[in-house]
Amino acid sequence: MFNIDKLSYSIGQVSALTNVAQSTLRYWETVISRLTPHKTDGGSRRYSKEDIELILTVKSLLYEKGFTIKGANLFLEEQGQTELQVNYDRQTEKKKS
Repeated sequence: MFNIDKLSYSIGQVSALTNVAQSTLRYWETVISRLTPHKTDGGSRRYSKEDIELILTVKSLLYEKGFTIKGANLFLEEQGQTELQVNYDRQTEKKKS
């Protein structure tokens, strides 16, 4: 999914990779406390692979799991920054069992 040679991605690339509208990504930055892409001196957003993983997790929480934005924020805060996706995947697998 990701080009391993790239260190950062533009908002347009992230939108295409995640199937989340650019306007939604910009909105999520204002309401999801952990989503803080780097901004260049010119104001362009640059997303890391970790940011993209977080976006995919937020998308799943909101659209598939039915979390509210507040609930998603609480979930993400409880999980912490490291191993966010791994922990989410493990919890999802446990619920399926």
